[in-house]
Amino acid sequence: MRKIFNMLWLIGFFWAFLTAHSFAGEPSTLSSKVTLDNESVSQKLDKIIAAQAEILKQLDEVKAELEITKIRASQR
Repeated sequence: MRKIFNMLWLIGFFWAFLTAHSFAGEPSTLSSKVTLDNESVSQKLDKIIAAQAEILKQLDEVKAELEITKIRASQR
């Protein structure tokens, strides 16, 4: 019975210790990992947005070429 009580007390102590440190503003490994993941996600999103802008630019060029082709075809 005493061993069970001591084990539960130790588990409670460590849980309280870890909880206190997580709320004290010290980053745990999980929260720092999430921050790094958020930064990498932000960088990936920036790359995706830049790629989308390039695709839209190329699409506009293709549309312009298509209009020119339509005009030339209608003049024949």
